[in-house]
Amino acid sequence: MMTSFGDNLKRIRTQLNMNQKDLGDKLGIGQTTIANYEKGVRFPTGELLKRIGEVLNVSIDQLMGHQVVNTALESEALDLSIFNEELKKCLIEGNEQEALYRIWQLNPSKENISIIYEDILLKVLVEIGQMWERGQVNVAVEHFATQVVHKILSMMSTITGEVPKGKHRSLCMSFNSEPHTIGMRMISEYFSLLGITSYYIGTSVPTDSVIKMLKNKKVDILALSATMSYHLDGMKNLIEVIKRDPGLKSLKIIVGGQAFLYEQDRWKDLGADGYAKDFLSLKAWLEEERFIGGY
Repeated sequence: MMTSFGDNLKRIRTQLNMNQKDLGDKLGIGQTTIANYEKGVRFPTGELLKRIGEVLNVSIDQLMGHQVVNTALESEALDLSIFNEELKKCLIEGNEQEALYRIWQLNPSKENISIIYEDILLKVLVEIGQMWERGQVNVAVEHFATQVVHKILSMMSTITGEVPKGKHRSLCMSFNSEPHTIGMRMISEYFSLLGITSYYIGTSVPTDSVIKMLKNKKVDILALSATMSYHLDGMKNLIEVIKRDPGLKSLKIIVGGQAFLYEQDRWKDLGADGYAKDFLSLKAWLEEERFIGGY
């Protein structure tokens, strides 16, 4: 059985003969905040959770009460459809802390993070987006859900462990409106987990700025994403300019996103070097191109 973060925090704190005010002072936060954590009313950010562990001299796993192995997501220990419905309910009802806590319960790691990204977070956001299209939720709910998922990504980036960086560097950019860049941010985080230094620059940066950064940072992988098919002309124009630049001859360009859903071979017409429909195919392409091990 998995005990709650609040219960574990209180138990470990009292074992150290430390009151709530003492712990709050060491962390630079108020006693009432500690009380709310222990009651389950609030949940700390990823960075603060790390600091709590350091002050109490325990691991994050001990604080979270993890008693499942990292492969639990790949077994029958967790029904993803039920979990996703519960997470979606939290986001629709505005329960941010509960949503964060549910993801923490999965014990995010390098081994299971692609499942959390693709089979949980993206699926739930897509379902909420479809609910908005049907008029079942308003746009504020959709935007709230997206911002919570951004917080979840920031939270997970602090707990997946330090990954030794290799010599390769990637630049990630979306040809989308701001609410739809979260998939590319996940890709950027995934590059980092694979040992590739990654620069995430958001959406629709001017071509000259992109090229300047590619050269300044000595990037050898450019990842581009588009949600709508009408973004593909802009993507093609950028690729053509980059391919003509003699200083970027060795750069490899991989594309993806919902715009390719029904035209998966369209990437060839754009002049890209590859297409990834998911995290697994991205990793396979990186191995094929010898950017990561496994070849």
